[in-house]
Amino acid sequence: MKIFRPLRLDQYSNLKCSISHFNQHKLYELYWIEKGKGQLIIDLNKLEITNNMMYLILPGQIQKLEAEADTELIGYKIKFSENSLSNSYESTKVSSFSHSLELNKNLNSVYLNTEAQQEIKDIFETIFLEHTNNNLFKNDIIQGLLTLLISYFPLSKPPKECVKQNSHDNAIFAKFIHKVEEQYFYNKNVSYYASELALTSGHLTELVKKISGYSPRHHIRQRVLLEAKRKAISSNKSAKQISFDLGFDDPAMFSKYFKNFAGSNFTDFRTRLS
Repeated sequence: MKIFRPLRLDQYSNLKCSISHFNQHKLYELYWIEKGKGQLIIDLNKLEITNNMMYLILPGQIQKLEAEADTELIGYKIKFSENSLSNSYESTKVSSFSHSLELNKNLNSVYLNTEAQQEIKDIFETIFLEHTNNNLFKNDIIQGLLTLLISYFPLSKPPKECVKQNSHDNAIFAKFIHKVEEQYFYNKNVSYYASELALTSGHLTELVKKISGYSPRHHIRQRVLLEAKRKAISSNKSAKQISFDLGFDDPAMFSKYFKNFAGSNFTDFRTRLS
């Protein structure tokens, strides 16, 4: 089912109270801040809010928007599902962005120059207008305009490390990242992913290290840890509940895992960042 929810930030009176804490959604969230100051925290990365910035939150990422005191945010926010984008874009799954985001934390935001500002405003205004119309082709129009807005972000560009490798290795690496995104809850062993890709564990390790500089185990571990951090901050679930959500049979094992790789125990991490 397609989901599409647009709003104007300056007309949303309860904006501050509704987004003053961390949220995690299964939808894309696209902000354009025409005017305003503050910060947007996405997966613990703080992005400064300034005039004429556009921000994209991917499904699963946690976010918190904090406007500067006595400052009104003027702009737009759109929530939408992946199938609201054009067919050509739907084939590029969110999981293919994971590695790029890990290497470059600035991919969630883009500054729009003066020339682009009016174009972006026109696009948003047209989207809002079509949303209220009964035009027979309004869904196709909105779909195309959303895809155009997303194209301003560099998410579709491969990391520099990947450009140096051949396309075959890149394709295998992309499949590995995609499978990790799908299976990290249930499978945390390199051997499983190697088998799924019809490779030996050694071959997969060599290929992934060559492209990313990190081992497959590192990518799996970082994905599990990222989700643990997200849930610690955006939910009221206990460490025990989260451990089961992430596929750990023993909560004590999860606690040890978290402390070893996050650098602090679960309770201290939640207290410090929630």
